Amino acid sequence: MTLSEEKAMKLIHELEVHQIELEMQNEELMLTRAAAREAAEKYTELYDFAPTGYFTLNSAGEILGLNLSGAKMLGKERKYLITKQFSLYVSRETRGNFADFLAKMIAGKAYEACELVLGADSSQPINVNISGLVNQNGQQYQLNAVDVTKRKLAEKALQVSEQKYRDIFNKNSAVKLIIDPATGAILKANLAAEYFYGYPPGHLETMNISEINVLSPDEIKGEMDRVMIDECKYFNFRHRIASGEIRDVEVFSSPVFSDGVSSLYSIIHDITERKIAEEEIQRKSAELQKVNNEKDLFFSIIAHDLRSPFNAFLGFTQIMAEELESLTPEEIRKIAVAMRKSATNLFGLLENLLEWSRLQRGLTSFNPEAFLLRPKISSILQTVVLSAEKKGITLTIEIPDWLEVFFDPNHMGSIIRNLAFNAVKFTEAGGKINISGRLKAGNRVEIAIRDTGIGMTKEMLDKLFQLDNQSNRRGTEGEPSTGLGLIICRDLIKMGGGEILVESEERKGSVFSFTVPATRSGNLPGT
Repeated sequence: MTLSEEKAMKLIHELEVHQIELEMQNEELMLTRAAAREAAEKYTELYDFAPTGYFTLNSAGEILGLNLSGAKMLGKERKYLITKQFSLYVSRETRGNFADFLAKMIAGKAYEACELVLGADSSQPINVNISGLVNQNGQQYQLNAVDVTKRKLAEKALQVSEQKYRDIFNKNSAVKLIIDPATGAILKANLAAEYFYGYPPGHLETMNISEINVLSPDEIKGEMDRVMIDECKYFNFRHRIASGEIRDVEVFSSPVFSDGVSSLYSIIHDITERKIAEEEIQRKSAELQKVNNEKDLFFSIIAHDLRSPFNAFLGFTQIMAEELESLTPEEIRKIAVAMRKSATNLFGLLENLLEWSRLQRGLTSFNPEAFLLRPKISSILQTVVLSAEKKGITLTIEIPDWLEVFFDPNHMGSIIRNLAFNAVKFTEAGGKINISGRLKAGNRVEIAIRDTGIGMTKEMLDKLFQLDNQSNRRGTEGEPSTGLGLIICRDLIKMGGGEILVESEERKGSVFSFTVPATRSGNLPGT
């Protein structure tokens, strides 16, 4: 190959290499342009469809450019918005905010975001936070609008929820307290609590629960700890209100947590009246049980104490019926006396049983009237004198002739008769019984029945007026005794506003005394 041919071949090769380099450069250029187009398209896409609205304004507030998100915020097509005043699409309520923000941005002082409501002529205006920056040429201003509608709605919903909670807490008729479980400090009290405890507004929130709950601080802390570990949620406490009065309350308490802080939410109900009612029910139940027990004893008395006099009476009548012809007049007289004694005892017992029954059923009325005491008692004692004389007991009356009382005369008869018969029953032959009456202070008359009988021990005195604890103690001559007469005396005296008192010592006699109202004249002789 000649030299010229070699040069030619070398030149052709260089041309081919250069061609390849050009083609490669052209391909790189095409790729670069494609990448640039793709980048431009991505930028446009990011710009247009970004969640933030972008607006370019001039110093007059006219829209020079905006993305699709911004147009959507204003509720118009983008081409329609160019050259329009941005403020036209701001709500009237926030238009002044925008004017101030634009002025600050032009002056280079818009450092804080501004809240606006956009889409003024749209059916669905939105809340936005806008921020801005100035372009390098200083003639255009970039606004960035972030849609905060959902956040605002959430905040409003939260505010409504909080208001509902405040209303439920504050305006509820139930007493409510929020308490710090660590210290017992009252953090919050509703209006019902202020009313119930009687403190002025806000005062409860300066107090500690230990100033209300009558338990000791250690006991209160222990109960709060039980709530915090979910061991107990219901309590019965006694709370002191501002007046110093103690009220019974039931408390429903549970732990609540907010912002990492725990507290006790307590609902409190005043149950004082309910407790009183429950205690009254218990008292009535106890009374009913007592009445039932007394009723059972009543029937027991009827079954036991009526049997003995009836058996004696029937025995004597049988002797009279079967052996009358063989009996001497003296034997008949003795049987008749014994029959009369049994009949008298039987009549007295029946009379007391009937009187007690009327008292228990509330059928006994109290009809007081004024009467002279001495003649009344003398008349009542006519039925007692015979029994006293048979035992050789001296019966005396020491009552001024002028002494007048205001009492039910029938009740007086039952009381004196029972007390006098008891005195005869438990006084040995040859003993003494004295019935006295005297005027006392307070326009009262004291009546006393004293005997020199066998008396009573302290244990007997303690059980004297208890129907279910009678000893069935017999008299000095075997006379039966149920103790029912004394209970009747007590109840009849109570109906007249008095009280029966007993003094006794074994083997030294007894004194039964009670007071009744005197008449209004003062009871002095000559008045």
